Amino acid sequence: AGILVAAQDATEDEEAVEDTIVEDEDDEAEVEEDEPTDLTEEKEEEDLSGEPKASPSADTTILFVKGEDFPANNIVKFLVGFTNKGTEDFIVESLDASFRYPQDYQFYIQNFTALSLNTVVPPQRQATFEYSFIPAEPMGGRPFGLVINLNYRDANGNVFQDAVFNQTVTIIEKEDGLDGET
Repeated sequence: AGILVAAQDATEDEEAVEDTIVEDEDDEAEVEEDEPTDLTEEKEEEDLSGEPKASPSADTTILFVKGEDFPANNIVKFLVGFTNKGTEDFIVESLDASFRYPQDYQFYIQNFTALSLNTVVPPQRQATFEYSFIPAEPMGGRPFGLVINLNYRDANGNVFQDAVFNQTVTIIEKEDGLDGET
């Protein structure tokens, strides 16, 4: 988000730059030229940050058992399918879920318990894992980012994480059958 703000500030300041010396215009041009480079560097930093990514030798799928409705104070249950397309064992370690602030996925609203799995999935085999959680009653009627991660490693100890689900969802308010307006 900081890069976007810097880009917006540079655009707003262009009109003011026309009245200043040539050196400032060159600086402004550098900011505009650097913008794609900054985005590239940021992507490279993410790759080098040590945050695990999904393995190209594995596929995951998700199925919400009762559809993609998320009723407040009711169980939401889903199944995660894992396919080992590689030639080595994968050890599926855990499955976790969290609600996040929709405008900033770095901001956690509610963490749900991580499910410890420690399941070996041999090459060319599949495994299915069940997980459930209950959205809190006060969250009804609001949107949240739902992130579901599957954490696993290969036989060499390389760690992977697959964001099986990463979307904004709305928690549905539970209707009690009473209408306070009538």
